[in-house]
Amino acid sequence: MSTWGRFISIGFFILSSHLVQAQAPRVPSDLRFGDITLDLDNKVREEIQVDVDRLYRSPTYFQSLLDRVNLYFPIIEGVLKQENVPDEFKYLVIQESALISDAVSVSNAVGFWQFKMASAQEVGMRVDRQIDERAHIERASRGAAKYLKRNNQTFDNWIYALLSYNVGLGGALSIVDKKYYGARKLPITSKTHWYVKKFLAHQVAFAGKTGLARHPELALFNLKGSPGIALEKIAAEYSLDTKLVRDYNKWLKTEKLPQEGSFDVILPVAHQNERAIAQLTGKSYLENTRIPVNQEIRTVTQPTSNTARYQVRNELEAVLGQRNDTQKELAKLGGISKRKFRRYNELLKKEEIRPGQIYYYEKKAKKAEQEFHVLRVGQSLWEVSQEHGIRLDQLMRLNRIESDERVRDGRKLHIRKRIKKKQQIEYNRNTTRLANNATNSTTTNSETSKPSSSSAERYVPTAQGNVIPNGHTKVNYTVRRGDNYFNIAAKHSVSMDDVLVWNDANASQALKEGAVLVIYVDPNRKQLPPAGPGSYYEVQPGDTLSAISRKTGASVANIKDWNSLKDDIIHPGQKLRIKL
Repeated sequence: MSTWGRFISIGFFILSSHLVQAQAPRVPSDLRFGDITLDLDNKVREEIQVDVDRLYRSPTYFQSLLDRVNLYFPIIEGVLKQENVPDEFKYLVIQESALISDAVSVSNAVGFWQFKMASAQEVGMRVDRQIDERAHIERASRGAAKYLKRNNQTFDNWIYALLSYNVGLGGALSIVDKKYYGARKLPITSKTHWYVKKFLAHQVAFAGKTGLARHPELALFNLKGSPGIALEKIAAEYSLDTKLVRDYNKWLKTEKLPQEGSFDVILPVAHQNERAIAQLTGKSYLENTRIPVNQEIRTVTQPTSNTARYQVRNELEAVLGQRNDTQKELAKLGGISKRKFRRYNELLKKEEIRPGQIYYYEKKAKKAEQEFHVLRVGQSLWEVSQEHGIRLDQLMRLNRIESDERVRDGRKLHIRKRIKKKQQIEYNRNTTRLANNATNSTTTNSETSKPSSSSAERYVPTAQGNVIPNGHTKVNYTVRRGDNYFNIAAKHSVSMDDVLVWNDANASQALKEGAVLVIYVDPNRKQLPPAGPGSYYEVQPGDTLSAISRKTGASVANIKDWNSLKDDIIHPGQKLRIKL
């Protein structure tokens, strides 16, 4: 798609893909969400209306998002129906990722539904060096549905389950009113959690627009891929553009499907080729859509649309810079002047556009959605301001940074609330560079090797995945009886996610005695001072005591006893003592 305003002929219907020019819908006094009626008072309706209007502010952005919605929603709707989860949850994926498959949050949540690695594996997704199903629309949607269903067993209230998606089950338990467990009518007020109100804005904004037209160019087909087959070969077999097939299958990190397991490959097919592809592969995800009879398969090239470039950061319309972009081109793409584009992005007149950098089409905000940002190696304050959609001068004000002050790597920056005047500056000692190459070491219980002096960004593996963080030493740890990933991580003062990444492992897989794990140890990092024997586990969003029990090998009863917990309520960021 190179323009909006093109007309697509589908069967006997002519469907328009013109830019959405309609006025933003008004927030009603009541909304239906699953089996619950939501009563909205006037004040909260005004608050939600502000977010609805913001989504409609740019017709270009709204249309680009609506195109993705019309492409992916048939898949999501089917999964939610199969899992018996309310259809309205489909609007949550817009809020979470704007339907960008490889979206990554500042807290390392990934994919369509923004799962962290351990949480994704907990609901059955595969995440390793070959596969990351968080970027697979069907698998990720099914994982999200399972997560929501599981939490709703506690509340019997889908709005509370929605809230738990943001703050975790323990966090939701500490916020919600228990008298509404099982309720079929729920008041929504200005005191309702911001995440719920933001979701309702997306529901109101998109509810009357989805399903009225198809994606202007493509439909998605499901193909059962043969073990070991290359995406390039699949593309050639169905006369599809290889790059386009890769773009819609970013869940596959290698050129070929793994030799073991069954995998669904997504085929992006031009509308004029649907009939022929349907006969070869079976039904499209759009099972009931009329399609024209056209037996000839035409090669599909990469669409000229800029749809995938559009982003939402801090509720602001933005675009991803690409190679050879200029300020003039990006300004024109967003329908604003070059002068405004430079002002919004705090650019110099002749400053070049950086590929992969976020650029905004409206003035950046005074605060970000997240609370903190840890400054990465080599990262500038301007880059932080662009990443979070916050003005540079405001970022410096929040952190009391002087214009000539040098800010060290690893500094914990406040990006939502201003740091207190005498508050001590915090640093994350794990923010380090990685060496591109690593030396080999033999397998012992404590043998180490020194890192190379060359560097790259953190967690970018070499071809062999053999990467050593700068300043760290490599330890080959032999698994002993009773070990699990958590206590091994705790022994070496690293995170469990790091251990999983370094060893291409899955948290749900049992460790075998005698197996060898690679650990990169920072000799300068100190362990949390335990109040007695043991170590600590930091509660992640979505964690429950039972989930932590499975990860650490400790019983729920022991965890509660060690931490003097009277109930099952825990909060993200809470540190729980675990006796090893």
